Amino acid sequence: MNFLNQLRELIEFNLVNFFNTDWSVVQFKQQDFAIWAAILLGAALLLKRLWHYLPRTSEDNEISYYEHSGHRFKKSDKPNWAEKAARLISILLVASASFFLLTAIADPYVLLSRQSTSTQSREIVYLEDVSVSMGFKFKNQQISRAEIVRDFLLKLIAERKDRNDRAAFIIYATNPYRIANFTTQNSSFLFNVSNAPLVIADPKVSTIPLYKDLFIVKDFMEEPFGGESDLFLGFGAVVKFFDEKGDPKITEQSKNNPSVKRRSVIIATDGASSRDPEPQFQELKKRGIVPYLVFVDPDKEAEKKIHGDEALQAKLPEQLLKQVRQYGGDYFIAYDRYSLEQIRQRLDRLHAAVVEVKSYTTEQHIYRLPLVVSLILYALAIVTRLALWKYHRTI
Repeated sequence: MNFLNQLRELIEFNLVNFFNTDWSVVQFKQQDFAIWAAILLGAALLLKRLWHYLPRTSEDNEISYYEHSGHRFKKSDKPNWAEKAARLISILLVASASFFLLTAIADPYVLLSRQSTSTQSREIVYLEDVSVSMGFKFKNQQISRAEIVRDFLLKLIAERKDRNDRAAFIIYATNPYRIANFTTQNSSFLFNVSNAPLVIADPKVSTIPLYKDLFIVKDFMEEPFGGESDLFLGFGAVVKFFDEKGDPKITEQSKNNPSVKRRSVIIATDGASSRDPEPQFQELKKRGIVPYLVFVDPDKEAEKKIHGDEALQAKLPEQLLKQVRQYGGDYFIAYDRYSLEQIRQRLDRLHAAVVEVKSYTTEQHIYRLPLVVSLILYALAIVTRLALWKYHRTI
């Protein structure tokens, strides 16, 4: 019973598709082969029809026929018009079935237009300042700059989970540290970022009088004489990382088309740096890496208090902002948490996913449709012939 149901569904499916097909757009792969097959079939049928008219030998002429049997046939013994019409039905069914069989042999197909979409991955390095100054209080709050920045980066990364980014995470203070290599696995990347040190500082930082009322982070990575903010080395680590681990396809694309911007570095810092990073900005631009600077809680007074009025750390922030735009990037200044939310949304829009759409055509072979019709017609021809067999007359 299951077999009969499946057979019925198969026939219905193919018949519906057969009648719904626009045969004016159908093409044939084996059209010449089908034409030759039709010629051979026609020649065989013609030979069969002409067989009785071919010259015969004397032995063939001695064969008895009805005309020489001595039996006299009446008109009622010969097929009437209804019987001839019934016989013609089966012949027409066989002819139609043969036509559709030849159509199937010609291997019909239609061209289908398809589109595939893929999200091109961006390569983003998140570069976070974890120097001593990031352990200072965020303006008017009992929470450190480092904690505010880390929460900001985690939210930004989480929101981009469906953007197919190849992301990496580097922190820097006196020295840079690579926390996470390029990955598209958002969950594992978030885990690595959330567990990275918030601040790197000298073990005795809490005993330094200048930091007594400023530095509030309790859990930090201890590094003797560490805690400076060297953005120059931070950028150097980013450049080296892109050179070593960047996708070669993106590298090649950037060389061939400098206007393509699929690489960027997002820097989160309070702006204090022990060295001018401009030479590294130049290296970033050479490689098509766009810098985006998130300048958190700028506080010149704290820098002047620690380093002096003429210190580079106190003067560099304005210079740094100019350099970011000079070398093709942009900066955002965060004075409070609300402004950080606005910055996060803008950064997300600036790093919009690049969707690549490819159009192509495929061949869909439909030989099964005329083949099924052919088999049905052959079956009907056989059933018709058997049903009328008892009425069959050869006279």
